[in-house]
Amino acid sequence: FFRLASLHNTIGYCYGEIHQHQRAWALNLRSEEIARQQMEEYPLGRHLYAELLAQASVNLMENLFDQRKVEAAWDRMESFKLESRSKDYDLFRYRWETRTNYLAAQILLHKNELSRAETFIQDGLDKARRQNTKKREGCFLRLLGEIQTRRNETENAIRNMGEAISVLK
Repeated sequence: FFRLASLHNTIGYCYGEIHQHQRAWALNLRSEEIARQQMEEYPLGRHLYAELLAQASVNLMENLFDQRKVEAAWDRMESFKLESRSKDYDLFRYRWETRTNYLAAQILLHKNELSRAETFIQDGLDKARRQNTKKREGCFLRLLGEIQTRRNETENAIRNMGEAISVLK
Protein backbone atom coordinates (compact mmCIF):
# COMPACT_ATOMS: atom_id res chain seq x y z
CA PHE A 1 0.00 0.00 0.00
CA PHE A 2 2.75 2.46 0.93
CA ARG A 3 4.54 1.93 -2.39
CA LEU A 4 1.39 1.98 -4.54
CA ALA A 5 2.08 5.50 -5.80
CA SER A 6 5.59 4.42 -6.75
CA LEU A 7 4.30 1.36 -8.60
CA HIS A 8 1.79 3.39 -10.63
CA ASN A 9 4.43 6.01 -11.39
CA THR A 10 7.04 3.49 -12.50
CA ILE A 11 4.66 1.66 -14.81
CA GLY A 12 3.43 5.02 -16.14
CA TYR A 13 7.03 6.05 -16.83
CA CYS A 14 7.58 2.82 -18.77
CA TYR A 15 4.48 3.42 -20.90
CA GLY A 16 5.70 6.95 -21.56
CA GLU A 17 9.04 5.61 -22.76
CA ILE A 18 7.31 3.43 -25.36
CA HIS A 19 5.05 6.34 -26.40
CA GLN A 20 1.79 4.97 -25.07
CA HIS A 21 0.86 8.35 -23.70
CA GLN A 22 -2.74 7.66 -22.68
CA ARG A 23 -1.75 4.72 -20.47
CA ALA A 24 1.19 6.65 -19.08
CA TRP A 25 -1.00 9.66 -18.31
CA ALA A 26 -3.61 7.61 -16.46
CA LEU A 27 -1.02 5.78 -14.34
CA ASN A 28 1.03 8.87 -13.51
CA LEU A 29 -2.12 10.82 -12.68
CA ARG A 30 -3.21 8.02 -10.34
CA SER A 31 0.26 8.02 -8.77
CA GLU A 32 0.01 11.76 -8.18
CA GLU A 33 -3.42 11.34 -6.61
CA ILE A 34 -2.27 8.52 -4.29
CA ALA A 35 0.86 10.43 -3.24
CA ARG A 36 -1.20 13.52 -2.37
CA GLN A 37 -3.58 11.40 -0.33
CA GLN A 38 -0.72 9.69 1.50
CA MET A 39 0.93 13.03 2.25
CA GLU A 40 -2.25 14.01 4.07
CA GLU A 41 -2.86 10.69 5.83
CA TYR A 42 0.73 10.02 6.94
CA PRO A 43 2.35 13.28 8.02
CA LEU A 44 5.52 11.59 9.29
CA GLY A 45 6.21 10.30 5.79
CA ARG A 46 5.33 13.51 3.94
CA HIS A 47 8.83 13.90 2.53
CA LEU A 48 8.70 10.38 1.03
CA TYR A 49 5.32 10.97 -0.57
CA ALA A 50 6.38 14.43 -1.72
CA GLU A 51 9.20 12.79 -3.67
CA LEU A 52 6.74 10.35 -5.26
CA LEU A 53 4.42 13.23 -6.08
CA ALA A 54 7.28 15.17 -7.64
CA GLN A 55 8.38 12.23 -9.80
CA ALA A 56 4.78 11.65 -10.95
CA SER A 57 4.42 15.36 -11.72
CA VAL A 58 7.58 15.40 -13.82
CA ASN A 59 6.37 12.31 -15.68
CA LEU A 60 3.07 14.07 -16.42
CA MET A 61 4.92 17.16 -17.68
CA GLU A 62 7.16 15.03 -19.89
CA ASN A 63 4.11 13.21 -21.20
CA LEU A 64 2.51 16.50 -22.22
CA PHE A 65 5.72 17.67 -23.89
CA ASP A 66 6.06 14.38 -25.78
CA GLN A 67 2.52 14.90 -27.09
CA ARG A 68 3.52 18.41 -28.25
CA LYS A 69 1.29 20.03 -25.64
CA VAL A 70 4.12 22.40 -24.80
CA GLU A 71 2.12 25.16 -23.13
CA ALA A 72 0.24 22.66 -20.96
CA ALA A 73 3.56 21.13 -19.87
CA TRP A 74 4.97 24.59 -19.07
CA ASP A 75 1.85 25.59 -17.12
CA ARG A 76 1.97 22.38 -15.08
CA MET A 77 5.66 22.98 -14.41
CA GLU A 78 5.07 26.53 -13.20
CA SER A 79 2.26 25.37 -10.95
CA PHE A 80 4.36 22.57 -9.50
CA LYS A 81 7.28 24.95 -8.93
CA LEU A 82 5.06 26.92 -6.55
CA GLU A 83 3.76 23.82 -4.80
CA SER A 84 7.19 22.27 -4.37
CA ARG A 85 8.60 25.25 -2.46
CA SER A 86 7.41 23.46 0.67
CA LYS A 87 10.09 21.92 2.90
CA ASP A 88 8.34 18.58 2.40
CA TYR A 89 10.08 18.40 -0.99
CA ASP A 90 13.58 19.34 0.17
CA LEU A 91 14.92 15.94 1.25
CA PHE A 92 14.75 14.36 -2.21
CA ARG A 93 14.69 17.50 -4.36
CA TYR A 94 17.98 16.51 -5.98
CA ARG A 95 16.27 13.43 -7.47
CA TRP A 96 13.68 15.26 -9.52
CA GLU A 97 14.76 18.89 -9.84
CA THR A 98 17.36 18.22 -12.55
CA ARG A 99 14.68 16.36 -14.54
CA THR A 100 12.46 19.42 -14.25
CA ASN A 101 15.29 21.72 -15.35
CA TYR A 102 16.04 19.45 -18.28
CA LEU A 103 12.42 19.56 -19.39
CA ALA A 104 12.29 23.35 -18.91
CA ALA A 105 15.36 23.69 -21.15
CA GLN A 106 13.76 21.47 -23.80
CA ILE A 107 10.57 23.54 -23.74
CA LEU A 108 12.50 26.79 -24.01
CA LEU A 109 14.52 25.39 -26.92
CA HIS A 110 11.25 24.42 -28.57
CA LYS A 111 10.09 28.03 -28.11
CA ASN A 112 13.48 29.22 -29.45
CA GLU A 113 14.24 31.07 -26.20
CA LEU A 114 17.91 30.17 -26.27
CA SER A 115 19.20 32.45 -23.51
CA ARG A 116 16.59 31.27 -21.01
CA ALA A 117 17.20 27.65 -22.02
CA GLU A 118 20.93 28.10 -21.51
CA THR A 119 20.33 29.34 -17.97
CA PHE A 120 18.46 26.13 -17.12
CA ILE A 121 21.11 24.05 -18.87
CA GLN A 122 24.02 25.63 -16.98
CA ASP A 123 22.20 25.28 -13.66
CA GLY A 124 21.29 21.68 -14.42
CA LEU A 125 24.79 20.88 -15.62
CA ASP A 126 26.31 22.27 -12.42
CA LYS A 127 23.92 20.24 -10.26
CA ALA A 128 24.41 17.07 -12.30
CA ARG A 129 28.18 17.36 -11.93
CA ARG A 130 27.95 18.00 -8.17
CA GLN A 131 25.63 15.00 -7.77
CA ASN A 132 27.69 12.89 -10.18
CA THR A 133 24.63 11.96 -12.25
CA LYS A 134 26.22 11.12 -15.58
CA LYS A 135 22.96 10.58 -17.45
CA ARG A 136 21.78 14.12 -16.66
CA GLU A 137 25.21 15.62 -17.27
CA GLY A 138 25.31 14.06 -20.73
CA CYS A 139 21.77 15.20 -21.50
CA PHE A 140 22.53 18.79 -20.50
CA LEU A 141 25.76 18.78 -22.53
CA ARG A 142 23.77 17.61 -25.56
CA LEU A 143 21.27 20.47 -25.10
CA LEU A 144 24.13 22.94 -24.71
CA GLY A 145 25.57 21.65 -27.98
CA GLU A 146 22.17 22.12 -29.60
CA ILE A 147 22.05 25.76 -28.50
CA GLN A 148 25.58 26.32 -29.76
CA THR A 149 24.64 24.74 -33.10
CA ARG A 150 21.71 27.14 -33.46
CA ARG A 151 24.05 30.04 -32.69
CA ASN A 152 26.59 28.79 -35.27
CA GLU A 153 29.17 28.17 -32.54
CA THR A 154 30.25 25.01 -34.34
CA GLU A 155 33.49 24.25 -32.49
CA ASN A 156 31.89 24.59 -29.06
CA ALA A 157 28.89 22.54 -30.22
CA ILE A 158 31.12 19.72 -31.47
CA ARG A 159 33.15 19.77 -28.24
CA ASN A 160 30.05 19.62 -26.01
CA MET A 161 28.32 16.97 -28.13
CA GLY A 162 31.52 14.89 -28.03
CA GLU A 163 31.72 15.30 -24.28
CA ALA A 164 28.05 14.32 -23.97
CA ILE A 165 28.73 11.12 -25.91
CA SER A 166 31.77 10.37 -23.76
CA VAL A 167 29.87 10.96 -20.51
CA LEU A 168 26.88 8.91 -21.63
CA LYS A 169 29.05 5.96 -22.72
